[in-house]
Amino acid sequence: MKQMKECLKTYVDENGALQAADKVWEYSNTRSWSFKPDGLRELAVAITAEGKNAWDYLSLSSTALKKLGWEDVSLSGYGTLKETKRFASRKV
Repeated sequence: MKQMKECLKTYVDENGALQAADKVWEYSNTRSWSFKPDGLRELAVAITAEGKNAWDYLSLSSTALKKLGWEDVSLSGYGTLKETKRFASRKV
């Protein structure tokens, strides 16, 4: 599967987008922001200065929560666990 995807990428690199049935294979740009701790604190202050609750906009990623090393029982005192089912391939 990985090899087929690489071939598909090569094709798109050389020829542009490829439409197959109801799907189009092409590259798309994504944007994301990364903040250092001081910048994140300043962002929270700026949001609050606009009269908004900064916590309505800021959240902890699952990676950040894992770095804390806290057990689910500890985190449950602060929030609610949301579990989703994901279908994907993985190495055995």
